[in-house]
Order: sequence, then C-alpha cells, then structure tokens
Amino acid sequence: MNNFIFKRKLPLWKSILGSLLLAVGIYSFFSTYRAFIIIGFGIFMLLIEGSEFDFTDRKYRKTKSILGLP
Repeated sequence: MNNFIFKRKLPLWKSILGSLLLAVGIYSFFSTYRAFIIIGFGIFMLLIEGSEFDFTDRKYRKTKSILGLP
C-alpha cells in the first residue's frame, strides 16, 4: 500500500444545511438569478477536504470533494 488517503468527516449539521441550501437554490433558480449564490453556498457547505499521501514518490496533495465522491 503506497498511497494513503485521509478525508475529514462532514458534520451532520453541515450536511443538512448544505442540502437544504442546495434544494432551495435549485427551487428558486427558475425565478431569480440570486439562486446561483444560494447554490454556491450549498456546494461550499458540502465540500469535504482531505489529503492523499504517496509514500513511494514522497509527495502529497490536498483534495476536495462533494459529499466524499471522488
């Protein structure tokens, strides 16, 4: 095993708030352009940060994913 991937766990309140903001943003998308801001906040709340370490090449990189999807 040469790679190690670490992802921080998303808190429950952040996932609920992000999903709610994303749903409200998609719903209001048809009526106003302010929905882009709400959708952006929703996606920002659902971001998970992590790190990937490669021990053979001695490199690392920071990763971001939405709800843990690669």
